[in-house]
Amino acid sequence: TKSRIEFKRETKDLEGEKSKIGLRAKTDLDKLYELLQKKKRISFAVVQKVFDVDEEVVKSWAETFKNGSLATIDYPRIGGPELIFLDKDEKRSGK
Repeated sequence: TKSRIEFKRETKDLEGEKSKIGLRAKTDLDKLYELLQKKKRISFAVVQKVFDVDEEVVKSWAETFKNGSLATIDYPRIGGPELIFLDKDEKRSGK
């Protein structure tokens, strides 16, 4: 599992990035997608903390990205689920 220090660092970093894109993106879903494009991988727990939403909302957003072939969901053996950005090559290969 991620240590508290790593979680806090990742959360703080993502909050900073979120504030930078705040004016460009219209919805929280847009903001999350922009952050995902930059970071490539974001844990559900960090998304919950940064966007101040519950787990069900994060799951819904993740499913939206998955259904649109924009991201995939990873369930590692250790730690919670993560949202992973799919770049153009991965979208074409059907991963």
